[in-house]
Amino acid sequence: LSEENDMNQINNKQETDIQVTSILETGFRDELQGNGQLILLAEDDLLVSEVGRRMLLRAGYEVLTAADGEEALEMFVANANQLDLLLMDVCMPKLTGREVLEHIRRLHSSVPICFCTGYDPEASQSKSLQEMGCHVIEKPFDEKKLLTAVKKAIGKP
Repeated sequence: LSEENDMNQINNKQETDIQVTSILETGFRDELQGNGQLILLAEDDLLVSEVGRRMLLRAGYEVLTAADGEEALEMFVANANQLDLLLMDVCMPKLTGREVLEHIRRLHSSVPICFCTGYDPEASQSKSLQEMGCHVIEKPFDEKKLLTAVKKAIGKP
């Protein structure tokens, strides 16, 4: 019932109510524009997931979403050959982002990974993720910050 209420909240909000900074206003559209790359967005907060999905779609990316770590791993395995990026929360139910990462590393996948965290990116957990070759973006993020992190993680135009 709570998830249904969350969906109703999202569906009842107009995109302008989400207060997303438009890249059209910042002048970064060409630089940060995607080209149909496929991103798996794993985020258990429904509102954050929907806002992130809309930002990515508007910027020209294709997006799959997962609501927890277990679903993220299943979707990753099913789509690994098509994915250009896994963008996931560090703290999720069922499997944490780090646990998902460990499973993915066992598959020897080369898909880039970017973690979203509400913690300071300079904190030890974020530093260890970076040392493992992952990118880290701090929440809350605006459109420019998200798209800059995505572009950097994908590492190609």
